[in-house]
Amino acid sequence: MQEEGIGDVRLENIQLQANFRSSPAIVEWVNELFGKLFTPSRQLSSDAVRFARAIPQLSSDGEVRIQWLAASDKRDNETEYVYQGIQRTLREGASKGPSNGPSVAVLARSRNHLDAIAQRLRQENVKYQAVELASLMDKAHVHDLVYLMLAMHQPAHPVYVPAVLRSNWLGLKSTDVLGVMTEIARTHKPFWQAINTASLTDDGQHRVAAYRDVLANLRTWFGRVSLTEWLQQAWQRLAGEAMYGGDAEQDLVKLFTVVDKFDNAGRLEDIESFLESIKQLRADAGHSDANVHLMTIHKAKGLEFDEVFVIGLDRAPRSGDSPLFLWERNRLDEDLPLMAASGGKTGENSALYEWLKDKETAADSDEALRVLYVACTRAKRKLHLVAELQLNDKGEVEKLSTRSLLGLVPELLALGKMPKPPQQPKDAPEVRWWRNLVRIKVPKCECPVADIVASEDPPQPWQLMPRLIGRVIHAELELAVQHWPVNERWAEARYAALHKTLQSEGLNDAQIEYVLEKLSTVMGRLPNSKLAELLSTAKQVLCEPQLVNRQGHRVRFYQPDLVIFHDTKTYLIDYKTAEPDASQSWDAFVQSQLARYQHQLEVYMHVARKVGWPRCQGALYFPSEDKFSEWLT
Repeated sequence: MQEEGIGDVRLENIQLQANFRSSPAIVEWVNELFGKLFTPSRQLSSDAVRFARAIPQLSSDGEVRIQWLAASDKRDNETEYVYQGIQRTLREGASKGPSNGPSVAVLARSRNHLDAIAQRLRQENVKYQAVELASLMDKAHVHDLVYLMLAMHQPAHPVYVPAVLRSNWLGLKSTDVLGVMTEIARTHKPFWQAINTASLTDDGQHRVAAYRDVLANLRTWFGRVSLTEWLQQAWQRLAGEAMYGGDAEQDLVKLFTVVDKFDNAGRLEDIESFLESIKQLRADAGHSDANVHLMTIHKAKGLEFDEVFVIGLDRAPRSGDSPLFLWERNRLDEDLPLMAASGGKTGENSALYEWLKDKETAADSDEALRVLYVACTRAKRKLHLVAELQLNDKGEVEKLSTRSLLGLVPELLALGKMPKPPQQPKDAPEVRWWRNLVRIKVPKCECPVADIVASEDPPQPWQLMPRLIGRVIHAELELAVQHWPVNERWAEARYAALHKTLQSEGLNDAQIEYVLEKLSTVMGRLPNSKLAELLSTAKQVLCEPQLVNRQGHRVRFYQPDLVIFHDTKTYLIDYKTAEPDASQSWDAFVQSQLARYQHQLEVYMHVARKVGWPRCQGALYFPSEDKFSEWLT
């Protein structure tokens, strides 16, 4: 239509570039970052849209602050940073005299990412408005109405009836609730009759007397009118507005919408499905007049705030199972309007399914970028980008999900100051892999390790604890490379430190001896090994460097075990600690491993060349035998 027009009318693109919302500092920062991330032209085969640079129209001061924090168990560091920022802004607003004050928004990709912030603000009595964060069923007026309706359906239900008896309008104590439920079990009466004959305290009898006639009237009309009409009557007769407050109207409208879908002649058609649906609904919480707003980024579309905190950039949304069926409308071929394939790794449609899945992943990445753009462009004066990062002892980022906003835009990492890496206690042995070791379960054996080692026909040694031994050798090789050159004295000191660490992780003496025996074989030949020849003439060495490869909006991270730079060559090496079984020679085993990992090495080299590393070669190294595979170029 854009090319052909409508009749004689040709369509013309109009770009809205003037930005009357944000300060020039924020506008220019957004232009610089997203101008590199978004596609330069619209792509008809996808949902990607062209990025247009904005032109700031304001002259006010502004600031973009990128804050990387050390990871904490309960997001305490992120929560504290945001709370202190909110308090500072509110104080500055109050010092300028009586006015509405500056507006502050805390935006996150998912609702649950805001829970810790909301809890802290409640603890400190800071007024805030949470937009559709709380569950609708957590609202007392919705909860009480829903369970009253359910108890009318099942008047002896062990959950619905006690919920009604404990509701805000009836409010029986636990002893009276027990009395009513006992009466129901004894007489099989519905609860609206059992409350009249049950043994109750004076307080319980007084409360029941106040609502006896109301319940009888509501029971008379139940099933005669629609459920929405009945709920409206219940709200009025129970004086809901006076009891719960007058701001419940919006919540009740949401409730009535769901009830209408399940209403079948004045009764719920499927109670279980109704409860599942109602639990999905969200409601606003807090104070409607507050200047602090908590919401998801999607809910912030079209809004603006003086100061914006975008939190949880390191957190990925929840992922579901792979769909059984994928399809996509073909926008480029009218003869093939729909492409579809069923899931599974085998079958004639498996290639098409994987292609469609990659397309879906790319579309998700496009949408995530748009979400980040929306979040950043909500700010008028100040923009904060906040994340908690897990660092290793070298200060490198670990465990950054590629599905997180920060993983999608790793360029942001260089724009913020890294937190300090964790410090080990002074009396702790110098090991970098102890945290990872905790997560490895040592395979259980039917007989003690010592018996296996001493038996006449033991299993292949590397089948005993392969992942543990592999982890230790990888870590110790990395440590040796960092302290190169090393000697036997250095290795002996490492054995003593490792023995203490392995013992603290719960390994017995036989297991520790077995691990150290395998390690000593590797470390004993290391000073005169083929790997040592490369290290002795190296200009620079990198252990487990993180390579970033961006393909459109798709970002992937790669991490070879070792990179050695010579004057004209770059060697990318992956350690392999597996060993052949008795029926296979070492040469045949190395060839089979190279065939298995060849693609991985080729990817390393491809990404390294994009970074600008010269004449890359890749190979596998088997330290237990001091063997390199064939070098790939």
